[in-house]
Amino acid sequence: MSSEQHEICIVPAALEYVESFRECLDSVARERRWLMSLQAHPPAEAREFWEKIIAEDAPAFFALNGPQVVGWVDIKFFQLEGLRHRGALGMGIHSNYRGQGIGTRLMEAALAKARQRGLMRVDLTVYATNTAAIALYRKLGFIEEGRMVKGRYIDGRFDDVIHMGLIFSENLPQE
Repeated sequence: MSSEQHEICIVPAALEYVESFRECLDSVARERRWLMSLQAHPPAEAREFWEKIIAEDAPAFFALNGPQVVGWVDIKFFQLEGLRHRGALGMGIHSNYRGQGIGTRLMEAALAKARQRGLMRVDLTVYATNTAAIALYRKLGFIEEGRMVKGRYIDGRFDDVIHMGLIFSENLPQE
């Protein structure tokens, strides 16, 4: 990451930033603490993922420091009938940019678009040791819905996997 600081902008995901996204993803993944992935996906796979997200007009945003992606959020729509009211959230922030409110800004943008797109709920999983992310999710209204005890084992350490959800009651059908 460049040491030069610009104002961090939150922008809709765009293909022109995919390679920079991969660099950010790779940095976060190689920390081996926050993501399921331990390295970035191959370029073609990353591009295909973002092409689909963008084509679906899914809630997806990048945090940019100049032209560099320093964080991202995406809410993937479920495709199966019976699950189309839900989206699965993924996000990450480069270690040099944490603690600056970027995650909050990304999440607020994505959740606003998810509401506008008519989603009824957003799901996510987070490792129990990721207390900063859990605090952010709770602040934004997510609740813990389940826990897989010792659900991850890496580098000789266990971590619980927490399942959280947020329901947009205003988008639920009237009973």
